[in-house]
Amino acid sequence: MKKKGVDSIHPVVMDGNLEKAEALSALSKASCAATAALPEALARCKTPAQKQKVMADRDICQLAYLNSLAKSLVQTGPLFEQMADDLGKAAIDVQARLKELKDPVAVSNLLVDVARLASSLALAFA
Repeated sequence: MKKKGVDSIHPVVMDGNLEKAEALSALSKASCAATAALPEALARCKTPAQKQKVMADRDICQLAYLNSLAKSLVQTGPLFEQMADDLGKAAIDVQARLKELKDPVAVSNLLVDVARLASSLALAFA
């Protein structure tokens, strides 16, 4: 019996082609995008709790980048290559999508997505 989907599953420790400069570039773009989006995102927040959440998500992006600068890239497999690619795309989309969003929860979710990708990619460093 043929197993379905096994070819598309890659272990985390599999060696790949992700380079440190590429990973740091994606993290830097995310950090810059989240920081640039902060004033507009905060303006859309209606409560102090929403503002705190938006600021915390931006801080996660900053810390993921800053903490990775002094570390070595350890995980270079396809999973992390895909994360770097997704993070780079998400960073580009932040400003465009932010202009479309009016709901504070949607704005927060936008930054949550970028923060999640940034923190996941930062796990490739040790």
